[in-house]
Amino acid sequence: MEEVKRRLRQMGAPVPLEVDGSPGLERWVRLLERVPPANTAAVVRVGLPPRHVEAFWQTHGRWLERGPLLVDVPHGLIYVHAEHDDDASAQAWLKALTARVTALDGYTWVVDAPPAWSLARWRRGYMPDTLELMRALKRCWDPKNVLEDVWGLLVDSEWGLP
Repeated sequence: MEEVKRRLRQMGAPVPLEVDGSPGLERWVRLLERVPPANTAAVVRVGLPPRHVEAFWQTHGRWLERGPLLVDVPHGLIYVHAEHDDDASAQAWLKALTARVTALDGYTWVVDAPPAWSLARWRRGYMPDTLELMRALKRCWDPKNVLEDVWGLLVDSEWGLP
């Protein structure tokens, strides 16, 4: 942890908040609970191979600071609560972010956005290369579709669902 703190100081990042025994997602949820609801913010998860997180942060960290964010280095995740003036600026930001992230074999995922914004279509904008394999495994091991599809990626027309 000392090495992480040292590198963050070198990059000019804020002092990290250490919380023992709590996964990054739980910390992110607690952080968001303190943020007032807004009709001008998108919540985006960025997934990167962990080896690229430091370089990505050094290059694009200031650009991501549009509200509260959490960087989960060991898991290669960055959660961003991004404030925008309107749908068009949010779309442009997300398109640029996605291009930068996918260049490093990562993904962006819109977790939440104002309903009026067209960002809703980005909720499932990330499709893993292994999607067809994942669907085949789900059909094999869960033919009656009993298990929950958390991301909404594995359900296909074979089950008569959207």
